[in-house]
Amino acid sequence: MAKALDDAGAAGHVITLDVLSHNHRFYWNCIDDHDGRKSRAELLQPWQSLSDRIVFLQGDPLVQLPKVGVNRIHFAFIDAQHTTKNVLLESGGF
Repeated sequence: MAKALDDAGAAGHVITLDVLSHNHRFYWNCIDDHDGRKSRAELLQPWQSLSDRIVFLQGDPLVQLPKVGVNRIHFAFIDAQHTTKNVLLESGGF
């Protein structure tokens, strides 16, 4: 999404909520795993200009979403617990 905004020359930013820390080192099941555990921040380092447009928030989306404080969401990608209940709860938070 940050790349799409950049390509379009559009203002805006991306807000992402995740239960996983942005700075904790994990194996991410990606090509960089051969270098060992990395944080999301480290994985995104080559795209710093794009990741500067992203606000990384950590926590339970059902708790944190109401605290985000946005009046309008233009696009939402929900990829959390893949249950009907959670998808409906998270999308209801918008």
